[in-house]
Amino acid sequence: MPTYKIRLNVKHIEAGYVASWTDSGMQESNEFSLNLPLGQEEIADLRWYLEQYAQFPGAGDHAKAKKITAKFPVWGSALFKAVFGTDETKDVYRNLLAAVDQGQAGLITLGAIDPDVLVQPWEMMRDSKGVLALRGVTLRRQLKGSKPVEPYDFKLPLRVLLIVSRPTDVSFIDPRNSIPPVLDACEALGGLVEVEFCNPPTLPRLEEMISKARKENKPYHIVHFDGHGTYLPLTGIGALAFEKNDAKTDLVPARRFGDLIARLNIPLVLLEACRGSDLSDQPVFGSLAPALLDSGVGSVVAFSHAVHIQAARILVERFYKELTSGSSVGTALQEGRAAMLANPERYLHLGPKAETVELQDWFIPQLYQVGED
Repeated sequence: MPTYKIRLNVKHIEAGYVASWTDSGMQESNEFSLNLPLGQEEIADLRWYLEQYAQFPGAGDHAKAKKITAKFPVWGSALFKAVFGTDETKDVYRNLLAAVDQGQAGLITLGAIDPDVLVQPWEMMRDSKGVLALRGVTLRRQLKGSKPVEPYDFKLPLRVLLIVSRPTDVSFIDPRNSIPPVLDACEALGGLVEVEFCNPPTLPRLEEMISKARKENKPYHIVHFDGHGTYLPLTGIGALAFEKNDAKTDLVPARRFGDLIARLNIPLVLLEACRGSDLSDQPVFGSLAPALLDSGVGSVVAFSHAVHIQAARILVERFYKELTSGSSVGTALQEGRAAMLANPERYLHLGPKAETVELQDWFIPQLYQVGED
C-alpha cells in the first residue's frame, strides 16, 4: 500500500517552540509558533489518572477521573489545532486526508528532541471526525537528526526473542496475562515463526544468545521485553529491570541495553514495561525508546506511562495478530490501540468477580521509528 508522509519539524527557540511541516513532496511550510496545549498541571493529572486512579479508587477519585477524561477530546482538538491551525498547515492536512480517503496509508512523523514536545499525548490528536491515530494515520515519534536505518532483509522464519523478567524484590506482574497471546499469535503461522525465551532473564544470558545469533547468522526480528521499566533516581536515566543470578533486580540502563542489542540488526523492540517511553522531566536520550533508536533499532513500541496488565494483554494480543497477518508495525499498533479503546474495563484486583473501572488508556502505546514503517 502506498504511503502519504508528512513530517513535523520542531525547533526550540528562546521564546518557546516553532515548527514547520514537510509534505510528501518534500516541500516545507513556513515556520509557525508551536504552543503546547498540555502544561505541567495537565501532565500531572494525566499521570494520576493512568498510574494511580486504578490502584485504590475512592468515591472522590471516580469524580476526579471523570473530570479528567472529559478533557481528553478537548486536549485532542487542541493538539490538532496546535499543528494544523494556520491556513498553510490546513492545506497540509487536507492533502493528507485526501490521500487517506483515496486508500493510501497516512504517516505523520513528529521530529523533535525536546521532552516537553515529545511528552504531549499526540496520539489523542483529533479533527471533527475523530482521532487520527485510529483512522488509518500512523503517528510516530522520531528524534530530530536520527540516522536512517537500512532496509531489513527479512527471511523466514520470523524470529522472536522474549525476555520475561520477574525480579523477586519488585512488585509482582502476573506472567500468564500477556505472554500466551504472543505465543498464540505466533503459533498460527506454524513453522514460519520461531520463539525463543531468554532464560534466565539476565543480561549475561541475553549477550550469549545475541552472540550465538550473530555467529549462526540467525538474527532476531523482534525483541520483546516483558517486565518493569523505570528511571534510576540519581541520574534520571531510563532502565529495564532484568534479573541477577539470585533473581534480584538488575537495573540495566537504556544505553547499555541498546549497545548490546546493537550487535544485531533488530527491526523491532517491544517494551512491555512501565514507563518505557516516559520523557517527562527527563533528558530525551536517557529514555529507553529514543536510546534504542539511537543504537540502530528500526522501531520501538513502548508505553508512555505505567500500564495496567489487562491493557497490556489486549494490546499485545491484537498487535501480534496483526503483525503475523502481514501488517506494518504502525498499522498493527493502530489496531492494538483500537482494541484497548473498545475494551476499557480494568480490574482492581485479581480473582473471580473482581471489581473494575473504565480506563481510557488506549493512547499510551507509542511508536518510535526511523526509516520505513
